[in-house]
Amino acid sequence: MSKAASAEDLLKLLFEDFVPFRAYAGGEAPIPYHWVRGNSNLVVITGDNASGKSFARRIITQLCRETEIEPMAISMQGRTTGGMMSAFVYGAEDYESTGQISARTVTMGIKTCRSRQNAHMVFWDEPDLGLSDSWAAGVGVAIAEFSRALPELTKGVFVVSHSKSLVSQLLDVPHHFVHFGEGKPPADLATWCKSKVKPRSIEQLADESHKRFKLIQAALNANKAKV
Repeated sequence: MSKAASAEDLLKLLFEDFVPFRAYAGGEAPIPYHWVRGNSNLVVITGDNASGKSFARRIITQLCRETEIEPMAISMQGRTTGGMMSAFVYGAEDYESTGQISARTVTMGIKTCRSRQNAHMVFWDEPDLGLSDSWAAGVGVAIAEFSRALPELTKGVFVVSHSKSLVSQLLDVPHHFVHFGEGKPPADLATWCKSKVKPRSIEQLADESHKRFKLIQAALNANKAKV
């Protein structure tokens, strides 16, 4: 495993070294993606539910550990784990609003990055959870300001969001854009922000999630059989 020194390095390792992101058996990749490269350590990730975003987060986090970058992944998985560590990082929803906790994960994440003395990355997975459009936009402004003047040791800032209010605040900041999902992808982040929402039946979401899991597992099994 080669050492990563930037967000672009991490994306290259993700898409080149992990079979779920590569086409096999003459078909489409189990996790189709569209990557618009930029000259930045900011990565903005979009895509429907069950498109592979959370899987990518887990792999990127593992890649950081293997390439001497400290990962700070802030996600729903961490928020729902429970226990003392979860309460320390995220707070307690018994007496704090969901949106307040989401906003604090951004302010505390920025503060932590600025105080770190080692190479690290931060991965905000849906930091707009529970926030209205105006507050989600405020989160976008905070991340934009931080990304314009990153600490030298912050090797990656990854943001996953479904919120156009948040993402639109990042358009003028140099960034990589990654979109997960089948079909024709948006050409760039600005195109995604302008795209119209098409309602989908919520009864189909479980099937979509199961389908993605089976495709990923089939690719992993096929790769294992070749080794």
